[in-house]
Amino acid sequence: MTDFNIGEYIQDLHIQQDDEVVSEVQNLVKMVELIGEDAWLCRQYHFGAAGAMEQQLTYLGGTLLPQAERKMTKLSSTGVSTETYNYDQFGFVSQGTDVETDAHENSEIDHDQLEVDQQNFIDGLRERMRTAAIIFVCHLKAHDVLSNTLEQLTYGQIKAKAAQNRAYWAEKNRKTG
Repeated sequence: MTDFNIGEYIQDLHIQQDDEVVSEVQNLVKMVELIGEDAWLCRQYHFGAAGAMEQQLTYLGGTLLPQAERKMTKLSSTGVSTETYNYDQFGFVSQGTDVETDAHENSEIDHDQLEVDQQNFIDGLRERMRTAAIIFVCHLKAHDVLSNTLEQLTYGQIKAKAAQNRAYWAEKNRKTG
């Protein structure tokens, strides 16, 4: 996992207000608030949606995209012969003894096609990240508007307070052992 800064990523997107995805997510926010009819309920919904997209962005940008880009670099630097490995849940090459499930196999797919497929996968991840960022920002803004109306903490304030509480309890637990 690499260090991935969601704030920097979102700032670098430069999404226009008339973007189709922005419009669709804003319509979703309005629909939730029409259906929910209760500011407290809608505020919590927006908090949950923003949090889910924040976690998705962290995973995609911090883990999956860097792995895919490393694989693309490896594909670009290899010649005609390509090999694939099966990894277990911890990221290690599995130690199968059966020929069918052995961890090493030669690929019969054309090398150029492998590069095209991997680039398409990377492009799809970037598009998914863009969509997740738009959903995150729209729900975060909706949450914060309702929070201000209800005189409650904003999304960022809630996250900061939670981090402060975790640090306090971690320190307290460390001292009491």
